[in-house]
Amino acid sequence: MVHFILFDRLPVDSPTGEPLIAEAEVMGKKRDAVVACALEACRLLDKMGMLRKAQQGKFTDYLTRAVSSPTSDPGKEVLGLCLRG
Repeated sequence: MVHFILFDRLPVDSPTGEPLIAEAEVMGKKRDAVVACALEACRLLDKMGMLRKAQQGKFTDYLTRAVSSPTSDPGKEVLGLCLRG
């Protein structure tokens, strides 16, 4: 089993001006680690009120598809879905 630790700097800063960083630690496949990191990024963005409520259903549907079918880079697609407005 492989151990992945991912960090992703988000395109926004925290209220204190520090960079906002999502991180995930996963044992298993790299794809699962990327999806976990993207999910954490979306959680952080949601806490800051940067996500639209209308996108939540689409995001849940996408995560289900991303986990069940292989893609080249699910993390970027998930983060793009979160930020799309």
